[in-house]
Amino acid sequence: MPSPGFVGMCMSLDFLNPWMLAGLAGIALPVLAHLLSRKRYDTVDWAAMQFLELDPSARRKLRLEDWLLLAVRIGLIALITFALARPWISGGWLGRFGSTQSRDVAIVIDRSDSMLWQGAAIRPDRAARDFVHDLLAGLSPGDTVTLFAAGDSPRLIVGPTRDFDLVARQLDALPPPAGTSQLATAALAAAQVLTRTTHPQRDLIIVADRQAHAWQADDAVAWQRLHDLRELAGVPVRIWACDISPPDFGNGENITVERLQLSRAVAVPDAPVRVTTNIRRSGGAGGPRTCRVELSLDDARQPDQTLQVRLPEQGMVSVEFEPRFRTPGSHLVSVSVDTDALPGDDRADGVVLVRDGLPALLIDGAAAEDPTRSETFFAQAALAADEHGASGVRPTIQTVDATDFAALAPYAVIVLANVETLNDDAARLLAERVKSAGVSLLIAAGDRLDAARYRTWFAEGRGWLPCRFESIATDTAKELSGVQLSNDSLELPWLQPFRTERGGSLTEGRFTKWWKVAWEGGELDQPQAPVIAGRLTTGDPWLLFRKHGRGTVAVLTSSLDADWNTLPANADYVPLLHELLFFLANTEVARNVEVGQPLVWNLDANQKIAQITARDPLGVVQPLEQGGDDAQRSAMLSHADRPGVYRWELRSENDANAVRTEYFVMQPDRGESDLTPLTDGERAQLTAGDQITFVTTVDQLQRRMTSDSSRTELWWLLLYAFLCVLALEAWLTRRLVRGGQVVDADVDPS
Repeated sequence: MPSPGFVGMCMSLDFLNPWMLAGLAGIALPVLAHLLSRKRYDTVDWAAMQFLELDPSARRKLRLEDWLLLAVRIGLIALITFALARPWISGGWLGRFGSTQSRDVAIVIDRSDSMLWQGAAIRPDRAARDFVHDLLAGLSPGDTVTLFAAGDSPRLIVGPTRDFDLVARQLDALPPPAGTSQLATAALAAAQVLTRTTHPQRDLIIVADRQAHAWQADDAVAWQRLHDLRELAGVPVRIWACDISPPDFGNGENITVERLQLSRAVAVPDAPVRVTTNIRRSGGAGGPRTCRVELSLDDARQPDQTLQVRLPEQGMVSVEFEPRFRTPGSHLVSVSVDTDALPGDDRADGVVLVRDGLPALLIDGAAAEDPTRSETFFAQAALAADEHGASGVRPTIQTVDATDFAALAPYAVIVLANVETLNDDAARLLAERVKSAGVSLLIAAGDRLDAARYRTWFAEGRGWLPCRFESIATDTAKELSGVQLSNDSLELPWLQPFRTERGGSLTEGRFTKWWKVAWEGGELDQPQAPVIAGRLTTGDPWLLFRKHGRGTVAVLTSSLDADWNTLPANADYVPLLHELLFFLANTEVARNVEVGQPLVWNLDANQKIAQITARDPLGVVQPLEQGGDDAQRSAMLSHADRPGVYRWELRSENDANAVRTEYFVMQPDRGESDLTPLTDGERAQLTAGDQITFVTTVDQLQRRMTSDSSRTELWWLLLYAFLCVLALEAWLTRRLVRGGQVVDADVDPS
């Protein structure tokens, strides 16, 4: 809480350490000592007493000096207490008697893609560096500086420090800007540092361009948190916004490649993978223009897959490629356009992992002597190799009793097909495998399922199941004409080929039974809602899933076989089952991640982290950590925050020259492609209540920072006063002691 203060004569007084004022209670010590020293003495009259008695005027003088000494001692305690509380003044005539005070400065520098705009002679990021260098040159030796980089998350670079050369070196060593920035979040982090510094003058300086996207003017919550912190601070923090962008910032044309959409992040050799994206044109004029779009695989341009697209003014065009991969391994897919004034959005990347085959374990919950009566009969037939011996999935069929749940490592996807229940150990091992290794689990429901047991795995949203099973619903119509899959609900990219308008027949399948599910928890414990990938025409979910640790748990509310629906007889059943399993396997791969997510690689039994070299998008080697648990060891890069392509080089233990590359892509925020500057209304929102003051030059900033509202500390004046009063106290004490007089106020001199 701020300490008490007053305003008068155009001057304000406050304290840096207001809690030290509790030391004023020490004033009672000299008073108590004075009272205790006034002891009663036995008076004995003797003949010469009359010659030693003081006259009344001398007695009054001694009593006055005694009270003056008490007041001086009280003043000493008060002065040292106020000095330790560190009072400061702001403005007013008294501020002229203080010397120039040191200040604490926190600098937030924008490191987003927009700072690389090349439409002016000097790029904004270089202008920002020059601005900070000039600012450092104008600071006083006693000032402290803290430097933050504003990106997808704020990053402390250096400080607080008085070593300005160190700050300058760290500034020059910053990597090129990349990704987006959240200036409100970075400003809050910098303000939190300033609340722990010691000088009465505290300034937060944001050095950025005027792109509206980074300023988050509409994020009232983020700026309110900063405002609340300033209100609670004992010493207010002044916030300055320094616009370093040129007058014509954002003018001109920009072409953006949006994120890639992969039909599969996991594939098999020679299987086609659809790669789709949008090419967007903003700014510029002059009607439609032609743009070249190129596809690259593993950084090698594919001349036969280059497109020429016609972009309308302020418009967008969708493009699609269908590459095939010949060899297993990790493959990088890139779509790019010619470089323009904003190079950070001219390319988009994705990773496809090609396997010899997808290992899947299907656990049959109703094994029977007649194979046609088993729960996995149709699924096994759908996943079987074709006449050429090729299949994208390598299925293993087992019963519950025959499954060793401690040996699930070979499988990327596990399917529970109408399994009644699992014992505690099996359920625990299965959940740990999903959480730790990124394996995906598909639960295909049926009439054998023990709903009460499955609810314990849901645990009101705290467990690993994405929903709880409520009851079995039935289509009671005599002719199966009512319940089908809703065509509009098939929105995920891998499901869109099954839509009616794309020639799919999946929605022609009929459902006679399905489980009704729910996932709402208690009033105080709402679980994360699952993703609904498909619904029935009744509105009930058909396919839903939710993340559990690194893996995914999905639920089919109807059966995998023909007991509750006619899907096995549908022409789309075979491709549906393949696409479903490959979609679930994507979560085990986790190669296309959001900024800030850890990059994780599952280690083989004999593999060591020392065999892996991880390079970030700039080619800088990054240290890896040991992750995972006893069930699955992993190598992890947990502090990656730069968008782009990460390359992990894996060396063979037996052959140091045998190196294979595994790719990861940290996807950027394409909001940086919008160079729309702050409007007058947005700037007014940011400056409301004097929260932020905008400046454009270092000279203007320094003049405003050193105006008459600057703060001056008074502790040094109080220490001088303390020394003077201490000398007075010593003189008075010496005078009284040398006088040898004692005044007993309780004795009547007459």
